[in-house]
Amino acid sequence: MQCNLSGQVAIVTGGGGVAGEWSLGKAIALSLAKAGAIPFVLDLNRDAAEETCAAIKQEGFECSFAVADVSVDSEVDAAVQACVKQYGKVDILVNNAGIMAMGGVTEVSEADFDRSLAVNLKAMYLTSRHLVPLLRDSQNASIVNISSINSLGFASVPQVAYCVSKAGVNSLTEQIALENAAFGVRCNTIVVGMINTPMVMNSIRRFAPDADPADILAGRDAAVPLGKQGTVWDIANSTVFLCSDKAKFINGTKLIVDGGEAARFR
Repeated sequence: MQCNLSGQVAIVTGGGGVAGEWSLGKAIALSLAKAGAIPFVLDLNRDAAEETCAAIKQEGFECSFAVADVSVDSEVDAAVQACVKQYGKVDILVNNAGIMAMGGVTEVSEADFDRSLAVNLKAMYLTSRHLVPLLRDSQNASIVNISSINSLGFASVPQVAYCVSKAGVNSLTEQIALENAAFGVRCNTIVVGMINTPMVMNSIRRFAPDADPADILAGRDAAVPLGKQGTVWDIANSTVFLCSDKAKFINGTKLIVDGGEAARFR
C-alpha cells in the first residue's frame, strides 16, 4: 500500500535527534519526504536539525528547518511563520518532540516534572493552537501526536512525569480530533511501545551507568510478544499512513505500535 503525500508540507517537531544516528523524528521526516511531503523540521538543536535536512536532501528530497523550543509560545509562533513564509501553507503536523525523566512521585524533582509536562504535552498544545487554523485550509490535514504505552500504565520502571505527560497527549488528541473534525482536520495518536532509539540508549547510559546496555536491551526484547523491539522505521511508517488519505476515516484514535505488548495488560 503506497501512501502519497505529494506536495504536502509537514512540520515535524523534535526532528533532529542524536548526531550520526536515526532518531525517531529524523526517521519520520525522511519517511514523509519519501512519500512526497516536504518536511519542515523543528528542533532545539541546530546541528541536529541541519543533519536531518542534509540526510533528506542527500536522498534527493526537499527539507527545511527552524530552531525552536516548542514549549515556548513565541518560538513556536516564529517557526510556524517561517514555514508559512517559505511554503505558503501547512498540511501535516507531527508532534514528536519529547523528553524522559525518571523517578516516581516521591523521587522526581519538581523541575523535571514541570519540564516534562512542558515539552511532552504543552508543546503539542502550542503547535496545535498555532497550526489548526492553517490546517483547516488544507484538503487533507492531519495531526499525529507521538505518545507511549507508558501512558496506559505499563511503565516497567517509575517514570511518573513521563507517564502523566503522555496520558495527557492521548486526551489532547481526542479533544483536537473532536473539535476539528467538521473542518476536515484529523488528529490521531501513535502509542509507541518498545523501540530501540538513541533516546533509549542515552537514558540507559544516564540512569543506569553501571548496567550492561546489552542486558537491558535483551530485557526490552523479551518484553515484546514478537520477541524483539521495534525500530524507528516502524513508527515512521505508521506516521506516514495516518497522514495519508489511506487513513482518511481514522480520527481521534490511538494506534498502538508495540509488537503486542499492551495486549498482555488488557
